[in-house]
Amino acid sequence: MPAENKLYDCIIIGGGPSGLTCAIYLARFLRSVLIIDSGQYRNYASHGIHGYLGYDGIKPSLLIKLARKEAVEYGVVFNKGTVNKFSRKQNLWEVKIGNKKFIAKKAVMAYGVRDVLPDIKGFKKYYGKYIFHCPVCDGYEVRGKTVGIVGEIAKVEDMAYELLQWAERVIIFTNGRREDAGAGVYRKLKKFKI
Repeated sequence: MPAENKLYDCIIIGGGPSGLTCAIYLARFLRSVLIIDSGQYRNYASHGIHGYLGYDGIKPSLLIKLARKEAVEYGVVFNKGTVNKFSRKQNLWEVKIGNKKFIAKKAVMAYGVRDVLPDIKGFKKYYGKYIFHCPVCDGYEVRGKTVGIVGEIAKVEDMAYELLQWAERVIIFTNGRREDAGAGVYRKLKKFKI
């Protein structure tokens, strides 16, 4: 249980893989660490994580469980919640969760990113099964298939080229938006048969 009056060496906001890795290393250097974690992770819908040496295909929830266990063994303390105030006072970081206040010498922001899913009927049902957000994570799994990308051409053009490493065919869906990406962009997409 985290102590409100304790001065931690470091408070880490975010208990995903990067926050946990940071916490474990700091704890191994004999630093007192508090992780504040909301429990909401970007990869919640993923069928498996790839590219983690020795853990290929591991479920995200299992990876988090194993890493948290390891962190606790090194003395890392956890507090579930969402930070509502973050400030610097007298060379210390002050973090508030509701009425609780924690202080530390250093702070690490490891809260990751949040995907904003499009408002398309059925999208959430297939997210993580047939709909993915990361070519690096899931490109291999779609090798030899036709892949569709939903988004504005300017935002997804590079992803389309990247997916050609694996996909047999790539189609960009602009979700009904008419776009003028420029003749050069359309020529390049056509050249790559996108």
